[in-house]
Amino acid sequence: MRLLSVNGNKRFFLSRYHKNVLKWLEEVDPDVVTVQEPWVNKPARWWKLQNYHLVGASDDVLVWSKPHVTAAVLQVADHRVAFKANGFEIHAVHLDPYKGTTRRNQLKDLQEGGGNNGKPMVVVGDFNLAPRPQDGRFGNAHSTATGADERRAFDDFLGTFQLVDATRVEGVEPEFTFERKYEGQWFRGRCDLALLPSALEPDQARAVYDHEVRTGPGAFTDHSAIVVDLPDW
Repeated sequence: MRLLSVNGNKRFFLSRYHKNVLKWLEEVDPDVVTVQEPWVNKPARWWKLQNYHLVGASDDVLVWSKPHVTAAVLQVADHRVAFKANGFEIHAVHLDPYKGTTRRNQLKDLQEGGGNNGKPMVVVGDFNLAPRPQDGRFGNAHSTATGADERRAFDDFLGTFQLVDATRVEGVEPEFTFERKYEGQWFRGRCDLALLPSALEPDQARAVYDHEVRTGPGAFTDHSAIVVDLPDW
């Protein structure tokens, strides 16, 4: 099963970008699509995605699946949609972009509400935090936007559900998924994440970034997307 996650930067359905979105979806061919910040407002017609069925929607997250995928919503909160698909419990999340205390509370909510279905857990989305100091940079220095308490909460969450940060690679420069200029300095962050069960072997699952959606000629957002391939369980 191919799972796709992207922050749409409120452009996902805007007419001048949506043709790029549809072309990209055709190329990537995901079975499940999860989008954070898909809209400027929320007219019901925007819930429809060509060739996909709506699984669940919150104020800030949308999830669709292809007709052949058996998917059902489990929980909905402002910042996440939980659903089951192909033997996995999947949480599509968009944590608060402004306050670390809110993000910690949202991680706590996820920790308390997840893992109740006896299925392996997967979490994808825009966490708006840097898991390690080197995952956030302001100019040439580590960014202070993510606090130590947030990182502890994030690590505790990983430990509770035996998850791994699948796009984290040691010993090399992080793949930043968001870049923006503030006050003459570049802020870069690896905040779009895929958390996968540690029990999965490397040949069973993979998570890779697609940076073209924010840097390529058909760009439609300011975040990189995540493409996750999972086994059918």
